[in-house]
Amino acid sequence: MDEFLDDVFYITRCCQLVEEKSQFGKAKNWKNSDFINLSERISKASNISISPDTLKRLFGKVKTHRTYNPQLETKNALAIFLNYKNWEDFKNQYSKNAESKSVSEPKFPFSPEKKEAEPRSNVKTKHTKTKITIISFSLLCFILFLVIIIRPDERDVENKKNASSKVLFGAKNLKLKSQNTVLFTYDISNVLSDSIVIDYGFSHFGFREYDYLPKSQQTISYYYNFPGLYLAKIMDHKKQLAALPVEITSRGWEYGVYTNDNHLVVLDSNDVKNSFSEGKSYISPALLESKGLISNWLEVANIRDFGIDGDDFTLETRVKNSFDEGGSNCLETILRILGQNNQVRVQFNKQGCERWSILQFGEMLVDGKYSDLSMFNTSIGNWNDLKVELRDKKAKIYLNGTVIYSASYQESLGLIKGIIFDFRGTGSIDYVKLSNKLGHTVYSEEFNIRK
Repeated sequence: MDEFLDDVFYITRCCQLVEEKSQFGKAKNWKNSDFINLSERISKASNISISPDTLKRLFGKVKTHRTYNPQLETKNALAIFLNYKNWEDFKNQYSKNAESKSVSEPKFPFSPEKKEAEPRSNVKTKHTKTKITIISFSLLCFILFLVIIIRPDERDVENKKNASSKVLFGAKNLKLKSQNTVLFTYDISNVLSDSIVIDYGFSHFGFREYDYLPKSQQTISYYYNFPGLYLAKIMDHKKQLAALPVEITSRGWEYGVYTNDNHLVVLDSNDVKNSFSEGKSYISPALLESKGLISNWLEVANIRDFGIDGDDFTLETRVKNSFDEGGSNCLETILRILGQNNQVRVQFNKQGCERWSILQFGEMLVDGKYSDLSMFNTSIGNWNDLKVELRDKKAKIYLNGTVIYSASYQESLGLIKGIIFDFRGTGSIDYVKLSNKLGHTVYSEEFNIRK
């Protein structure tokens, strides 16, 4: 089970224990006063404020568009209320308890029984039989060792092949405009596991979305409200049984806000028109606050067929992300160029935050935790000119006219399918220009006011 699904499993169990400790009865029958009461009890026990509305989302009283996985402090509060040190302690202790309970125990307590003394003539025979039994058992164990240990690779490959062959996975239409429903078809009737899920392909900013698949059904639908390239997968714990690429194209540039509780809220196109002011794309904190939103990440996406080779292009842009205009934390500013097969990802931060940088060209991934990416620190609160240049699988990154990084990769990106900007908090884009290897402009956007 991947990290997100694993966390959701523990959240479900944690809520069951909180429900039991509250002594309010079944959570589905709780009233508003019960959630207020429980909020006060948890906040008092943990010294961490947790609102009644958060509890309502956790216990399903308030429906959320996506699977609700609250921020860490909320999970810490729940764990402390249950007398654990924190969320990690709850997960570790609960996991240990579950493992200890899974060990089979005798059906009846052992108690010595009185036995009559055996005749001496039977003692030697019994010892001989016991010796033969031990030898036979040892031979059997050795044979099993050879079967299990010597050829694990072939067996694993065969098992995966058999598991995949039991699953049928399809869809009526895998390429749609955003804010559309994809109808998936599946058949998992021959799979032995009863914990099969479909992961809809979200995988960034701690946000994931999935559903358990009932064997009694053969179709399941999902509403993709934001553009992107998604890989929908049928999973059995950590094992991928089948996958389908889903392409959700844009209606121009589209804007989504990832809130602090890992929910994606798509901004209305009429509101977005106001961001095209002064020749730049910008979403103000005031606009978000008027919608009851606080941005953890702002995503600006344009997903379409750009008709250009992802291994031979130049993309130029001008961006900034400042505290004065709504930026937060390390002012992370990410440019992603999506290809059919993989992506280019370049991240800039304020000075001193290179630890959080990630750089990617196709299969080549560089993590600031293990590599020096300090060259990607800049005064991102001011306008910065960025240029990404790829020629025959060789990449160069320019910052304000200077090459700061170069690298090569092996696996082709394929055709360019999307351009995405991600800002921690909010951010501004002055222009975007995409050119082919001959230097001809194939796409440009200056974010002027639209009538």
